[in-house]
Amino acid sequence: MFNLKRMYRSFVYSLQGMRVVWRQVSIREEVVLGGIGGVVLWGIDAPALYQVVFWILLLVVIATETLNTCIECIGDKIDPSQNDFTKDIKDMGSFAVLCVVVATVLWWGYGVFSVLWRF
Repeated sequence: MFNLKRMYRSFVYSLQGMRVVWRQVSIREEVVLGGIGGVVLWGIDAPALYQVVFWILLLVVIATETLNTCIECIGDKIDPSQNDFTKDIKDMGSFAVLCVVVATVLWWGYGVFSVLWRF
C-alpha cells in the first residue's frame, strides 16, 4: 500500500519531466515573471492569503503550460504537416494557458492594488 521505492521512482520521473519542460522558453519566462510577482507581493507586505494563492496560481500556470507542451509535442509527432486540425488543437492548448495566466495576473493586480490602496 505505501511503497517508498515506487514513490521515489515517481519523484525521479517528475524531476526528469521538469528538466524536459525547463527547455521551453515560455516556462522559464513564466517562472521568472512569477518570481518577480511573488517578490513584489512579499515586498509590499501583502497578506499571506494573497501570496499563497498567487503561488498556487503560478503552479497551475506551470502545470497548464506543461500539459500544453505535451499536446504540442504529440501533435508534432502525429502530424508533422501541421494541418488545420493539429493547429486548432495547439491553439486550444495555448488558450488554456492564456486563461490561467490572465487569472494569475488579475489576482496579482488585485493583491497589489488592495495593499497599496488599503482596500
